[in-house]
Amino acid sequence: MNIKQKIEEGHILTRIIIEIMGAPKDYIEKTLRLAVNNIKQKEKGIEVMKEEFFPAEEKEKMFSAFTELEILFKDSFEMVNFCFEYAPSSIEILEPQNLNYNARDFANILNDLLGKLHRDAMVIKNYNAENQILKKNALNLLQNITILSLKEKDKNLNELSNDIGISEEKLKDIIEEFTQKNIISKKEDKYAIKRN
Repeated sequence: MNIKQKIEEGHILTRIIIEIMGAPKDYIEKTLRLAVNNIKQKEKGIEVMKEEFFPAEEKEKMFSAFTELEILFKDSFEMVNFCFEYAPSSIEILEPQNLNYNARDFANILNDLLGKLHRDAMVIKNYNAENQILKKNALNLLQNITILSLKEKDKNLNELSNDIGISEEKLKDIIEEFTQKNIISKKEDKYAIKRN
């Protein structure tokens, strides 16, 4: 069966761009090719008709590589699912020029879309909650390390930086926050354990 017949039966021909970023360059290019091979081998209801890979380019100390694919989807459900699974940078519907839906089919697409949005929102909320806990634990750990460092003697920011292993630039605001919370004290350029 040729493409024209499939489109007449409800298939959708698209041009899709998938882009990934990271480093090093060869890893990004290899990963993109693996992703396309995964799409071709594992995804049901789609056919990759054409693929073109573009070399990775450096952008802000990272590399960006992309591929342009022509994909024939069995139906709009498969197209929407693909967009959620692979988050392409762009999608262009080449054929047909008009898509017709009955109300039930369109509602199913919207419900599928909403279900995926809710799932993704929950994942993001969980990551945010975990991130807050990690930040709090890291700050508590840094506070304890600072107190242990200051038990030996009062120290300036440079000495604390050397003990703790964090650059002065990054440590300065955190140490100032500990001072404002009365966890440690500062006299001239030296920090000390707050003594009662």
